[in-house]
Amino acid sequence: MAYAFYDKERFMTEHLVEDVDRALERPGTVAAALAAVRGQNFAKWQDQYKKIQQSTLLLWGREDAVTLLSFGERLHKELPNSKLVVYPQCGHFPMLEAVKASNADLVSFLDGN
Repeated sequence: MAYAFYDKERFMTEHLVEDVDRALERPGTVAAALAAVRGQNFAKWQDQYKKIQQSTLLLWGREDAVTLLSFGERLHKELPNSKLVVYPQCGHFPMLEAVKASNADLVSFLDGN
């Protein structure tokens, strides 16, 4: 989990770890998470990205160590109507580490701006 955050001191709290532990204890949670990961066949669908005409907003942390920025940049190039917003000093969860900016960008995107 620590890889997911740029500001580990602020976000990697004992409370967060306990919440995740509790969630993983629920019956079926681990199996569902593993099934979701195993079912992600990006290579199979990658050639289809250029056909997506829907506007797409990509919010990315510049210091994301889970899914590197280079993947976001490549995805942005492959999606014809995409907008890539990169947040400095931010890891995998812009909605947490860049909450105000990412919410503003999301609202603007949904408003059509």
